[in-house]
Amino acid sequence: SRAWPYILMILSLSDHNAKLAQVLQHFQEYNLTLNEDKCKFQDQEIDFVGYQISSQGVKPLNSNIEAILQLPDPQNVLQLSSFLGMTNYYLCFVPAYADITAPLRLLLKKDAPWDWTPTCQAAIDTLKIKMTSTPTLAHFSLGASTIVTCDASAIALGAVLSQIQGGRELPVAFASRALSPTEQKYSVGEREALACIWACERWHTYLYGRHFILRTDHQALTSLLATSGSGHTPLRISRWSDWLYHYNFTVEFKPGKLNQVADHPSRVLLAATPGPDLETENDLVMMLTSSLTTVITPEEVERESGNDLLHRAVRQYITEGWPKTVVDNLQPFLKIKDFEWHATTGVSPATLMMGRNLRLPLDKIKQAEPFHTPAAIRHKVQQCQEATKQYVDLKRGARKVDLVPLQWVRIKRPQAGDKLRTQFSKPIQIRKQVVPATFILQDGSKWHSSRLIRVAAPPQELEMLAGESWDCATAGETTTENELANLCHGMYATQRPPRTRARPHRFTDFVTDFHT
Repeated sequence: SRAWPYILMILSLSDHNAKLAQVLQHFQEYNLTLNEDKCKFQDQEIDFVGYQISSQGVKPLNSNIEAILQLPDPQNVLQLSSFLGMTNYYLCFVPAYADITAPLRLLLKKDAPWDWTPTCQAAIDTLKIKMTSTPTLAHFSLGASTIVTCDASAIALGAVLSQIQGGRELPVAFASRALSPTEQKYSVGEREALACIWACERWHTYLYGRHFILRTDHQALTSLLATSGSGHTPLRISRWSDWLYHYNFTVEFKPGKLNQVADHPSRVLLAATPGPDLETENDLVMMLTSSLTTVITPEEVERESGNDLLHRAVRQYITEGWPKTVVDNLQPFLKIKDFEWHATTGVSPATLMMGRNLRLPLDKIKQAEPFHTPAAIRHKVQQCQEATKQYVDLKRGARKVDLVPLQWVRIKRPQAGDKLRTQFSKPIQIRKQVVPATFILQDGSKWHSSRLIRVAAPPQELEMLAGESWDCATAGETTTENELANLCHGMYATQRPPRTRARPHRFTDFVTDFHT
């Protein structure tokens, strides 16, 4: 069996006594006994899993900080890993932790030589100074205004979760992480946007369903991440902006010189190269606050829907009937009222009138298959391409393709070219089939099947004598009756005389008559 310690935040003495009575009653039911010497009641501050917790907030234990300060400088990779593991436990108290430890993480890389440089020693000294001056983190309050301050440098991301409590902005948690080699190649605006996305994901439990201020020192993001932004937006930032829309936030610009806490990663160690991402502990904010209920409950949705004037009007009209005219904001609901299920008849008015279920545009959307593997996706794409090709062939009037490579064909050219040259080429062999209706011939030309006529293979001696303008008139006895019929397919005679020069002659006659 395992016991999970937790903390309940009590606001009054009466509430404290009531909760304590419930706990002791459960202990009695399960026959559990407590050691009175180890029990403490009504303490104003307690030490809990390495933290000192009071009504003012949370801070690290002084004994643990002193133990970290007394550690000698690391002499090998094992000692460096142990040192970073101890300091990483208080990550949420140290701003720009990922940026400060960047040169130290380089030594932890695989096959990296141990080279203790002055930069590494400066990182150790800076980290120890930061540990001695850690701020007291305030408790997260459900009713206070929440602010998320984000910033990014070339090697790391930094963020601060703070709240306005008692007229002051108090930090609730700090967070930072290193950038991967791919993320380092992002532009400045993309790194700043990535910091905003990462901070919102990290503190999703405290931000979702509540309004908060998203503060950044990149002024362009105030329009790129806001719904009112206009103009060209990079695709990556556009996708991130769409993802942020399920949060209720206001983007606020704060210059870097005034944004000292979150802007710290961009001010130091810019020449360092980041190592792997940090394996950080979860924030202590979740453990130290009072038990958070579900962000949005069904009862709250029902209550807010009842308070909304638009929803109340729609519900009233559905129950009592729709009038002939409604206000402008109810016009979309009026257009679809005939498709709604009616309580009296059990079907929609449109179904009652037509005698069948009507197909709406949403019904045409095919349900996605449960499994989508890369092979299945490629197969679906190939099927769509083949269906599109068949549609194009039918639209062009293409006949059923019965040609295969190595067969002999004649090419029916769009125009003859000269009077002594037929419209059909010499027999030529098919070399390759590109698509079901397109072929590549031996001379390298590509033709559609509608321009190819299959013929018998010519004798070898005639094949050597045949030229480019070879036709049925020069082939002699090699052109059979059936082949000639295939060649003449689509050709017809007209009873009308040629009228090619009719208009020029009429113009000449007009000029002659005018002058005479």
